[in-house]
Amino acid sequence: MKRFLIVLFTFFQVVSIYSQSVTVQAPKVVAVGEQFSIKFEISAKFSQFTPPDLSNFNVMAGPVQGNSMLSINGKVSTTYYVSYYVSAKSEGKITIGKADAIIDGKTVSSNSHTIDVVKADAAINQQHNQPQQGQTTTATVDPKDLYARVELSRTSLYRGESLVAALKIYTRVGITGASNFKLPTFTGFFSQEMDVPQNEASFHRENVGGIIYNVAVLRRYVLTPQQLGTLIIPPLEMTLSVQIAKPRQSRNMFDDFFDSPYQEIERKIQSPSVSVNVNDLPLGAPTFFKGAVGNFKIEANIDKTHTQANQAIAYSLNISGTGNLKLVEQPKINFPPDFDKYEPKITENIKTTTAGNTGNKKYEYALIPRSAGDFVIPGVEFTYFDPSKGKYTTLKSNDLTIHVERDPTGGGTATTTVPGINQQNIRHLGQDIVFIKTTPLKVSAKGNMFFASLPYWLLFVLLLVIFIVLSIAFKKRIKDSRNLALMRNKTANKIAHKRLKSSLKLLKEGNTQGFYEELLRAMWGYVSDKFNIPVADLSRENAKETLLARNAQQADTEMFLSVVDECEFARYAPSAGRNEMEYVYDNAMSVISKFEQTIR
Repeated sequence: MKRFLIVLFTFFQVVSIYSQSVTVQAPKVVAVGEQFSIKFEISAKFSQFTPPDLSNFNVMAGPVQGNSMLSINGKVSTTYYVSYYVSAKSEGKITIGKADAIIDGKTVSSNSHTIDVVKADAAINQQHNQPQQGQTTTATVDPKDLYARVELSRTSLYRGESLVAALKIYTRVGITGASNFKLPTFTGFFSQEMDVPQNEASFHRENVGGIIYNVAVLRRYVLTPQQLGTLIIPPLEMTLSVQIAKPRQSRNMFDDFFDSPYQEIERKIQSPSVSVNVNDLPLGAPTFFKGAVGNFKIEANIDKTHTQANQAIAYSLNISGTGNLKLVEQPKINFPPDFDKYEPKITENIKTTTAGNTGNKKYEYALIPRSAGDFVIPGVEFTYFDPSKGKYTTLKSNDLTIHVERDPTGGGTATTTVPGINQQNIRHLGQDIVFIKTTPLKVSAKGNMFFASLPYWLLFVLLLVIFIVLSIAFKKRIKDSRNLALMRNKTANKIAHKRLKSSLKLLKEGNTQGFYEELLRAMWGYVSDKFNIPVADLSRENAKETLLARNAQQADTEMFLSVVDECEFARYAPSAGRNEMEYVYDNAMSVISKFEQTIR
């Protein structure tokens, strides 16, 4: 018991040490002379703090020490911090070294952080945010200060490869709202939308050609071309509300005091269309090539190398790597003729990342040797095309040797199989014999026979009627389930209300961004399921046309589009109040209920 307590105490000590951390927070891009803060967050109370070398910065304030408290489900956690208010002296890449903090007698170091410092005249143009006294400006936005792009990870690739497309906004002015979103259609591609991390979905700074922009990623997709040749991705279009300084005119002091110096204007932006060149695979593919493109590995294993006849063996073949894993075909394996083979269990563990589809595909077979001897399962050949090398590569798994001994129980307990039955239905003979009863049976008459009696025939007719009714009902249900569009149409309202309920929960929790994202999924998901239109193909225009064509009222359609616009751009506009969120939620509930009553 004492030893157990010592081990437990040591374990918690180790966990405590590894849970302590020091992290640095600072912008990635700044301008020369621009003032910003460098903040070191410390997970526990510390006794001493040693800052890194800050000689490349002008330190205007600091170190400033403090702490913040956070309560989650009644559990309060405290984070300590040390901050410096600085400005960069010169342009270039400056690395903030590691800071050290002593926590419980142990020295814990922070991570390093690199800041890209650009020229002062390349900083964000302040004239869009603060009008200068006596200055006259025009209510326009320079196209260089606000634009959109569809950025591709590559513009030339082979058939079977994938690329990543990111829809991004670049701005040097304040954005207060957006509308009329038109996402590009990826005709000729198989598209998979990816989750965008919070730090990329929100506006963050980037250095673009020596100029600082606030950048946000709206969407990110993994695209796999389905055609050869040049494929065109059309532009991303939207209308943004921009806050700029009002033109300065001669006014009295009361006008300056009561009137806002800013005004909002709308600007429609459109990204350039981009092209992708899809090349066919080179000629001369090996015989075993089945269309796999990427970089892969193959491995074969068995659970035992020594066994007895009629005993099952588990054989697995694992193909892993990055590429079009989902399209990889089942390899051909030459098992010994003395082995019974059952259909494999196929397991996929594939994730969509910026590098494409990555993970593994596993084939698991149940084998049963029927005779004694030494057997070899030959290695499996697998061919793929490696785009990085521009050539075909053939892999071969290792040969597996199995020694099978004679079944010691003989034929009486031999395992038999029935064609078409899987491994779970294998049974042993010789264990199902029931002894014959030799004692006399005592038989006595007991009442009339039920067979062929009136109750028998009534029960028979009743069961026959029930059988016919159930058969008709099941046939109708099977027919409806095969009609995917009909099933999606019937469940559209149910799924939408389920998502609306989830968004209401997020609203009550105060999760503004989660509320708008879940509400947006409910609105687009309803239209997608109701009319059997893929979400990726939906836009503001075709949704409006479809709703009006299906007898939806003009006012209800406009309310639907208004809710979508509110949700689409909530993360770029200032945070909405609870009353406004409740108003948007009520409109969403109302418009879906009206659609269910009017849409044919």
